[in-house]
Amino acid sequence: MLGISIKKTIGLGDALQFSSVPENYYQETGNKLFDVSEPWFFDHNPYVVREPRQAVEKTIEMWNFSPQQWPWPKPNRQHGVYLSQAEIFASVFGVKYPRLNRPRLYRFEQYNYEDRKLILLHIDGKSHGIMPRHVVDHILEKYGPTGRLAQIGTNNANVGIKGIPHLETKTYWDLAETISKAAMFIGVDSGPSWIAACYPDVIVKKVRTKPSHDVLKTWVPLAYDNVHSHWDDRCQQIFNTSEHDIGFTSSYRKI
Repeated sequence: MLGISIKKTIGLGDALQFSSVPENYYQETGNKLFDVSEPWFFDHNPYVVREPRQAVEKTIEMWNFSPQQWPWPKPNRQHGVYLSQAEIFASVFGVKYPRLNRPRLYRFEQYNYEDRKLILLHIDGKSHGIMPRHVVDHILEKYGPTGRLAQIGTNNANVGIKGIPHLETKTYWDLAETISKAAMFIGVDSGPSWIAACYPDVIVKKVRTKPSHDVLKTWVPLAYDNVHSHWDDRCQQIFNTSEHDIGFTSSYRKI
């Protein structure tokens, strides 16, 4: 049996990107993976094994930085672009054509579509920082009058938006349950946006605060030779912070 390991000290989104691997491996081989590091998001994954402890012939560490664990797999086509983030990590386990092309938690997946009312806003991320104020103002002007807007994440008075209710989520599973019931998620590129990507019925509108607008002009999503572009998956709508569309991104005005 092969083992899958995910570095414990990386961020929420950094780790969640690997959640599609066990299902894709099982669909290809009929075998489950042994969960070596036991991250929270494998708690309900039917394609991993945790007990009993057994012999693992090889363990693959998924976090491919500091140090690099494996060469980035070349896409299965000539143009040098992956079709999904999931394809990258399925390829590490020898799966060329993944059947699951987005992250998945295997929990809270049955919420009725007609009951989806919430529009969730997350403005403070670790990697992309705080959402620019002009973007926030646009969101408040557009969605505030609906009475459906609520905040998740930080409850810091210096960051949070006054007058918009904050939904407390004490654990990652609490956060996942809250997001799973939303109609829409709007946020910076951060961990909660990747939880939202686990639920196909949730519209995910993600704001990239970097790289610069000049760099975005020629930025290619999911390019093999640019690891920073591997986050630009089509399971999310992606916006920039300018007044205009830039490259593959849309203006924040279209959020």
